[in-house]
Amino acid sequence: MTNIPGLEFIILCCLISLHSARSYAIFKDTCTFPEEWSGRWFQSGVRNVTINSTSIQYKGHCIESDGDKFLIEDKEDNCFRCVVIHEKHDNVLQYKETYCEFREPLETLCEKITGDAPLFSMFRMEAKPSPCPFKPPFTYTYNRGSGSCRLPVSRADPCTEDSRLLLRYQACPDVHNSESSVEELVCLAWWKDGSMRYLVGMLHHHLVKDDEDRYRCFVFEEKAGGRFNLAQSGDATCNGLLSPTEGSRTLVLKKVESHHNSGRVCRFPAWLTSHHLWHTLDYSDSYHFSPRNGTLRVTSPAHPTSRVRLRAQCHHIAHASDTQALLVTHLTTGCQSGYTCMMFYKRESHVIELQQSANRTQTPEEACSSFNFNPQILPYTTLTTSTPRPRKCPYLGRYEVSLNETLYSGPPGLSLLLANPSMALTNRNAATPAGSAPSTSLLPDNCKLRQTQTLTVGCSQSQDKMEFHTRVYCAGSSQAGQASSNRWYSTSDGSEEQKAQSIDTLTAYSCHGDWTDHNGTTRYLIVLPSSRKSVGARRYCFVMQDGGQAGGPDGSVHISSLTESCYRHHQTTAQPQASSAHAHLYNNGPQLVSSEQRAGGEIMMSFNITPLGECSSASVTSVSLNLIMGVAAYQLILR
Repeated sequence: MTNIPGLEFIILCCLISLHSARSYAIFKDTCTFPEEWSGRWFQSGVRNVTINSTSIQYKGHCIESDGDKFLIEDKEDNCFRCVVIHEKHDNVLQYKETYCEFREPLETLCEKITGDAPLFSMFRMEAKPSPCPFKPPFTYTYNRGSGSCRLPVSRADPCTEDSRLLLRYQACPDVHNSESSVEELVCLAWWKDGSMRYLVGMLHHHLVKDDEDRYRCFVFEEKAGGRFNLAQSGDATCNGLLSPTEGSRTLVLKKVESHHNSGRVCRFPAWLTSHHLWHTLDYSDSYHFSPRNGTLRVTSPAHPTSRVRLRAQCHHIAHASDTQALLVTHLTTGCQSGYTCMMFYKRESHVIELQQSANRTQTPEEACSSFNFNPQILPYTTLTTSTPRPRKCPYLGRYEVSLNETLYSGPPGLSLLLANPSMALTNRNAATPAGSAPSTSLLPDNCKLRQTQTLTVGCSQSQDKMEFHTRVYCAGSSQAGQASSNRWYSTSDGSEEQKAQSIDTLTAYSCHGDWTDHNGTTRYLIVLPSSRKSVGARRYCFVMQDGGQAGGPDGSVHISSLTESCYRHHQTTAQPQASSAHAHLYNNGPQLVSSEQRAGGEIMMSFNITPLGECSSASVTSVSLNLIMGVAAYQLILR
């Protein structure tokens, strides 16, 4: 070294120091926590702890790591600590740590953690629940340190989701600290550590005030004969749990048969379970029958987690035939349960309807009693399979849908109204409420409904199609994708004539089964849009009634287009306060009442129809035709 000049030696030392600093900085930047740890965590005594890729709130930044060992720098206190973190579950982290000290090598610092060092637990906040390790129902005894409470027996019941269960504690008169209460346990995580099995959950009951009361840790073991020993922590940690029989509260669970089991096998009828999956018309709910046909689960596919809304277990069949079935079921919604009455109707092999009692009963004998189940007033739920089969449409023929000339800012004619139920329609001539925004026209301002709309029913070779043909006249150019031609037309008051473009629109529907009500006065038809032009419903129920009875002119036919179900007690008159869009096409032309919010996405319409003849005839002489809808007849004049 003596040969190296002093200045060169100093420069060399600086370069070495700079290289070491850069290497340390590069190494420091590579210390990151697993990505799945990022988020908000609960720790008893600390509450909310946020972890990101490089730091833990209240502890500091990671500067070095080796497996599960992390060197954390606390810049605020200018000290370092070793933290050893174990991931027990996606929702549970446990760690031990040293005191915050002067900087030492990671390995040296971590050696200071002793075996009896405190163990800290962190539980992921807003965690996705995990299936519980034991499946109710159970009866159980419990002990809170003052003796075992055995009689009356306590009970654990299932909820609709397998990550939840309901604990029904009973008070024993001879045991101090025993009390009657109901607690819901939501399982978040469970894991095995050596010979011990742990469970972390959240308890919901009337005494819970915050997360310190809500989070609890359990240690459990399974014994022969479907028994479980379970010990619960006294706080929101996993400390102090030495065995499944030692804890702040201990339980002994005993597996029992479902209390709604009638002692015999009960299965839903074969015609009902020939398809294991059914949907409501708007696909808001799906009905799943279990492979053994004894359980029905209802889920909501639109929900982000597609949670089970309810579960119905067949208890016994009160009556069954080839087209109807009356059953008593044990119904669970969330963690509340009871007996309910269900009536299923077979409309087609791919179309069924359901009526269900509104109230649950505590005994199966009361479920289908007359005071609890009245089919005359209970609503219907219409269900179809994923791929319903086409069926021949009722009332084959060609019809004219009469529309008077009315200037309006809606879609071009009734066909688009049916094809686009999500559109809100307004009558441009109607007064606009003060402060409300004007409606957006889907047609140019100078467009009018001039010609009547034509409806053909079953005129295709398969006889399973309904087609609405609409012509709209506009003074401007035609819209893309629609046929047009130049024609002269008169305004409604006959004061002038203008030359305009005619826009022709076709909307088609396929028929998939129809039936009449018990009175024979109303017909229900399930249809599917053959080519949806917008985000309309997947299925429709067309409800057809005598127009005179529905509040319209004598001889008209009232048609309601429903998107949720074939409701029996739907509204037939336009009322502004109703949350739905109504179109009444009578002698005064379309009178459209709109609302920002539509009830169940349904649209109701009424219009007069005049038959033009059979599918094969272009025109026929004037005759009288009776269109039979159930037992109701409508006099329509043929042209």
